[in-house]
Amino acid sequence: MTLRLNFSQLANQLQELARTHEESSLYTWPNQVNLHLKNTRLNHLYLPCGINCLLAKTTDDVRFSVSSFSDNNNALKMMFCLKGEFQHTIKLGSNSFRHLLKPVQAFMSSSMQGYTEQIVQTTGGEAYFLLLEVEMNCFSEYFQDHLEGDKRNLLKIFGQKDNTMLFHLGNFTMSTAATINQILSPAYDSVLPRYLYLHAKVLEVIAGFWTKYLNDLSGKSKKPGKLNSREIEEMMQARNFLLKDLQNAPTIERLAKMVGVNENKLKRNFKLVFDNTIYKYLRDVRLEQARKQIAEQQDVNLERIAETIGYFSQSHFSRRFKEKYGVLPKDYAKSIRNQQV
Repeated sequence: MTLRLNFSQLANQLQELARTHEESSLYTWPNQVNLHLKNTRLNHLYLPCGINCLLAKTTDDVRFSVSSFSDNNNALKMMFCLKGEFQHTIKLGSNSFRHLLKPVQAFMSSSMQGYTEQIVQTTGGEAYFLLLEVEMNCFSEYFQDHLEGDKRNLLKIFGQKDNTMLFHLGNFTMSTAATINQILSPAYDSVLPRYLYLHAKVLEVIAGFWTKYLNDLSGKSKKPGKLNSREIEEMMQARNFLLKDLQNAPTIERLAKMVGVNENKLKRNFKLVFDNTIYKYLRDVRLEQARKQIAEQQDVNLERIAETIGYFSQSHFSRRFKEKYGVLPKDYAKSIRNQQV
């Protein structure tokens, strides 16, 4: 099944899809429409700073086709692909430009008068992506007090200097992927906290990608060149091995042997893909897992939680937890229990 989406009319289209598809659930909030079909989730969000968002995820045999973007020549599109492959086509009269977007890749392109664009999924099965369109005039007006010292960079991003079109294709980090996952599953149910949380997370994704683009453009980026698909897959495999058993995570030496690369390459490429060292990445995952367990368990045993994530010193665990979250685990547990009373 091909799911054809009109990007400029997403809110209305998702409501129409809910009426025409069985086993669908529709959730609406101000400026938000979430549609759950069988094995498919479509989340639409509009931010008053001029950002239109579509987050889509499916494990079904659905192919996405997205078109009808804004014809405003001061708009910028960004797409982050987490799963699946997509062909992005830009047309002007009889001329066209195509490129393929693969997992852990993102593109950024500015709109120009007379151009048409379409994004089509080229693989069946699983797909997961975030698609954003930023309207420059609205965005600039909304953040005008913060742009005075950065107008030159803003023009570089929107590609309007000399009326030229901007196009950029590159990898994004796993910290960005984690933020996109948080957009899919927000931490709050109440309307205002939920909206503020989603607003912040969308801006976090944009800020990270724009910063990476500008650093690459200026030569300030200290990161090595792009990895090929095999090297990215190796780092995905390394991450899976690393997180398979948090209590007994492999050493870097052992992890390198498991993946089949030397230690220096493992550390360098892991940092490039996940924007973090192996040690810090593992530490952050362990502490976040501990935080979730504390929040979800009724009878909290902090010593046991620490052991399950690989901390065999309670004082070490408490110190690291406070460094990351600003509160001791016992005090965090107490605050959670007080909220439930």
